[in-house]
Amino acid sequence: MLGKKRTLVAALVVLVAVPCFAATIEEVEKELTAATKKIKSAKGTVKMDMSGSFQGIEVSSISESTIELLRDGETFMSRNEGTVKSVQKMAGNEVKHDAKFLTICDGKFTYSLSESEGQKNATKSKATNPMDLPWSNYKNNPELKVLPDEKVAGAECFVVEMKVDQGMPGMSMDKMVFYCRKDCGMMVKNIGYLPDGKVLMTSELTNFELNASVPASRFVFEAPEGVNVVDMSATPTP
Repeated sequence: MLGKKRTLVAALVVLVAVPCFAATIEEVEKELTAATKKIKSAKGTVKMDMSGSFQGIEVSSISESTIELLRDGETFMSRNEGTVKSVQKMAGNEVKHDAKFLTICDGKFTYSLSESEGQKNATKSKATNPMDLPWSNYKNNPELKVLPDEKVAGAECFVVEMKVDQGMPGMSMDKMVFYCRKDCGMMVKNIGYLPDGKVLMTSELTNFELNASVPASRFVFEAPEGVNVVDMSATPTP
């Protein structure tokens, strides 16, 4: 009798110790899609770090931005505004580059404004849903793998690994790992890996506020005086 009890206890310990994750990518996608329907609005801060080297050239960049979302029927309006600071080192020389960017999606079109070295450029393109699954916009049906659940900033997350098609040799990513919150479907972390297993880039959402107060006026784009908006909305999506 004592032996049976020990066996039962051991089995329970194993069950508790094994991480819980969805069996299939279809299950994860279904749950995340359903979770996004709970979102009315959201805002937070995104920081992305990238660092790598190729043929004697070292490249690093840090991007920091504020994102805002507001539901518009079955889709979302979005605003992402921030800065990028990059450094390139080669043969003892160092080149620094700073830029500002603003991207607004009003539900119909996406407007992008960039400012660098005193020059401003703006474009208009077809709108995309910012709450689409993060791997859904990659072509060629990428290989997806569900990893064990993890917590990010205390929130339970689904974790999905995506193999990336190899492009140019050097700093091309081999895979990306997405961390999406179970309660709302938001991607709160993203890590890109090189073929040798080293981390190329990390992106993380912090100061996240779900259903925060976000006025609709935040999603109206007005081009700066003298800046021509290049209309690319008729260009087919690659």
